[in-house]
Amino acid sequence: MTTREEFMHKIDNITESDLIDFFYNYMALYNLYNGVCGSDNIQISKSSEPASFDLLFTEKCYAEQTYSAFNGAYVKIYDIRYNINCVLDDKKLHVVLLTQSPDMV
Repeated sequence: MTTREEFMHKIDNITESDLIDFFYNYMALYNLYNGVCGSDNIQISKSSEPASFDLLFTEKCYAEQTYSAFNGAYVKIYDIRYNINCVLDDKKLHVVLLTQSPDMV
């Protein structure tokens, strides 16, 4: 299992400001990463959109498996529910975490 610190170092384009402003989003992605697809077969990049990430896999089958597990699912962290929306493009998976307010859960 990857530690939170190790996980943060795996993300390309991340800044200190990102960590402060979007800490919960990164923790939600961390839980997904360790729970479903945590491995050395993946490269993570912060996307230009808020709460979105690009996961680049070494093999298309890993991208497809992760897409099947992530898309339409949700993760709850710190009483915030994130619905997961994904777009699969060959070995790249674009993941968007959509926040749902606690009173809607």
